[in-house]
Amino acid sequence: MFPRLRKFCSSSRCRQVAHAFLFLGTLLAVLYFALVPNVRRDVLKVLPGPVRSWCGLNDDLSNFLLFAILAFVTFRAGAGSRVAPRAAAGTMRRFELVRLIALLGLVVALEVAQIWIPGRYSSVRDVLTGGGGVMSAWLLSMLVDRLTRADR
Repeated sequence: MFPRLRKFCSSSRCRQVAHAFLFLGTLLAVLYFALVPNVRRDVLKVLPGPVRSWCGLNDDLSNFLLFAILAFVTFRAGAGSRVAPRAAAGTMRRFELVRLIALLGLVVALEVAQIWIPGRYSSVRDVLTGGGGVMSAWLLSMLVDRLTRADR
């Protein structure tokens, strides 16, 4: 659970809707930057100038961060909504594993899809940086989860 979101939305339904919008917005951003044809090299034109130039110079890092943000939002979306932590721990771990596999599959699928998109180039390096972002976010999410459980 995101702490600021908890203050903004007092009901669990409001938090679920906010998480859904946050997830969908992040997913749409990833899909836009991965699948829009880049013939004129203007995919980044939607970003502010300094961010655009930074992303142009740091392609691997921006790929890593984009997938890390998507993965972190995905893994944290259900956090804090457990009714019985001990009973649901095994189920939550399996669900997180399914999310992890799905996100890694998305990284690979987007790279394969770029083979047929004009101006895009598919590379194993992009799969590794995107997958590294997903794995890093998964580890960070697990760390945050353990720390919040330790505080209770």
